[in-house]
Amino acid sequence: MVCPRFSEVAEQSRRSRFLPSKTKTIPPHTYQGIWDRLGIVGSALCVLHCISAPLLIGVFSAAGIGFLGDDIFHQILAVCLLFVAVLAFLPGFRSHRNRLVVLLGVVGVGLILSTGFLLEPLISHGLEIGLTIAGSVLLVGAHAANWRLSSEAECCPGH
Repeated sequence: MVCPRFSEVAEQSRRSRFLPSKTKTIPPHTYQGIWDRLGIVGSALCVLHCISAPLLIGVFSAAGIGFLGDDIFHQILAVCLLFVAVLAFLPGFRSHRNRLVVLLGVVGVGLILSTGFLLEPLISHGLEIGLTIAGSVLLVGAHAANWRLSSEAECCPGH
């Protein structure tokens, strides 16, 4: 005996092959937005990491994920954010030509990279966290603006 629910799902699946899909596929030219969304999520995770790591360092160690509090984790995250920023801002600038957005992104990435690699031994931990959070917030704003301006440039060229 066939489960009634199974036959209903099978029938819907069979019918959906012949009906237009209601889900949207992402055309190749909109991959730009994916990099900006990834940059926003990555930068937001950076802020979350900067806030939670000092508070939860003992919990991280007890749970076996103490590496989340290590400097190398910050450095890896910073390099990943750099790559995502390059993949988002270069094509974005080509479409919208807004230098301020790119400048905000460069300053944001610069703050994150400098606190992860250069300034760490020279500044206090609190200042390092503050500068990293400031860089991440700038990067979130720059990615959001880049995404919006790139979408507008694709939608309405010349505006």
